[in-house]
Amino acid sequence: MGKKYNIISRSNSISDTLKFDSEKYLEKLRKLNGILFDLDYVHHEMESHQQALDLWDGKLISGTRNEELKNLLNLRRASLVGHLERARLIKTSLGRKK
Repeated sequence: MGKKYNIISRSNSISDTLKFDSEKYLEKLRKLNGILFDLDYVHHEMESHQQALDLWDGKLISGTRNEELKNLLNLRRASLVGHLERARLIKTSLGRKK
């Protein structure tokens, strides 16, 4: 995909922040276990997927001029939405186990 559109992956302020935040979160997660781990993890997944959708809409799709690529990004967006919805369902089911 990247080769077809001559897309080159490189670090930038957004990717650097995401990487730093992920590493910081992993440190926190390592200290949790049981239901506290599960609840925190699924909450973080919901936040991460929402953040990805915000970036997807605000940067990727809106910044793409190539219509074929824009259509592909819109198709992949549906997958992100599905992941977010599944995380919400899991959080609801975990909330009953407290």
